Amino acid sequence: MGKNNIQENIRKLAEYQGIDVLGFADASEFKDYLLKNSKRRDPMLSLSDAKTIIIVGVYIGGLVLPSWAKSNYGRTSRLFLSGFFNDVIKQIEPISTLLKNEGYRALICDDSKSGGSIIPLKQAAIRAGIGWQGKHSLLISRQYGTFLALGGIITNANLDHNDQEETNRCKNCKKCQEACP
Repeated sequence: MGKNNIQENIRKLAEYQGIDVLGFADASEFKDYLLKNSKRRDPMLSLSDAKTIIIVGVYIGGLVLPSWAKSNYGRTSRLFLSGFFNDVIKQIEPISTLLKNEGYRALICDDSKSGGSIIPLKQAAIRAGIGWQGKHSLLISRQYGTFLALGGIITNANLDHNDQEETNRCKNCKKCQEACP
């Protein structure tokens, strides 16, 4: 199967799996990653012949959060409460299987097994054009805001990938910084 057919099949499978956002990024090293000695900086340290990072996002904004009895108690993130870390893994497993069935290597970025994702998913999502990093350090998508659970696959399939990152739209806005306790 040709590269374009594989990529189209990945898109169809992602839609079928309920994935809201799909992007493809080059699997080169994340040179701006703050942890300079971290293995996470370079996808090729996890998959030696890595060519593409497939990034998915699942919208979690519709979840109902628990009511907080006391407003001065700490709160946790919508993503953590959703349990979507593992659900995104389940949703991308068929994409990994598709790639493997086509003779490619595919490594799911599963943070539940390794104590953290094997790549910086937020930076990969930015590279894939899914969104930009806000001043609060979260990924912001034009369509879904900050309400995306991310997942990723590193593969040696040389797929077409995004060449232009999303423009950072925060500019002089400070709403998130001012709202943060």
